[in-house]
Amino acid sequence: MVTDRISKDDAALNDADETTIPTPTRRKLLSMAGLFTLGVFTTTRPNIENSRQWLLKQSDPLARRYGRYTGYRLSTREYLGSVDAAELDLRDIGYDRHNLAAIKYHPETERPDDGSWRRVDGDNPRWQWHVHLWDEESTVEVFSHYEFRPDPWPLTDESIADMHQRLRDHYNPKWDTSYDEDEANYFLGESCDNLREVISG
Repeated sequence: MVTDRISKDDAALNDADETTIPTPTRRKLLSMAGLFTLGVFTTTRPNIENSRQWLLKQSDPLARRYGRYTGYRLSTREYLGSVDAAELDLRDIGYDRHNLAAIKYHPETERPDDGSWRRVDGDNPRWQWHVHLWDEESTVEVFSHYEFRPDPWPLTDESIADMHQRLRDHYNPKWDTSYDEDEANYFLGESCDNLREVISG
């Protein structure tokens, strides 16, 4: 069953340090990651995406036990528009493919996304624009949000404590539809100006 993004109520271990994950659980996660990595280097490009989807779907129940997730359904508020597939090259406007990001499901069809891309905000490098695509014949549906980066290591000039807080905020977000702008840390439908220009034509 497709679920929404994790909430504060679901994150029973929200304040727990990541090192509290039991050794058997860590071994299981590492085994699954190893299988996925092997698949990346031994399969064709279309199967890489299938391997990613399988890994993330299988690991989601386990991740949610520890206040994390590996997949959730997007909101319709994150929809930016549709664009001709031939006109969309996210690399040209500063995005990189984000293969290990949580899998996203379409808010209406519940199909898994056909691609996850991100662009780090140069003015606020702890934040990112995160874009998800769904192929529809000759066009592509584009969804986007602005959020804290999930990178599990300290960023430049970031303390360990700040890193842990960034990860907690990423996995337990405050949507801008429910919180004031100065409290929210997940902004639905936000994208960089370059992407908006592409979509608007």
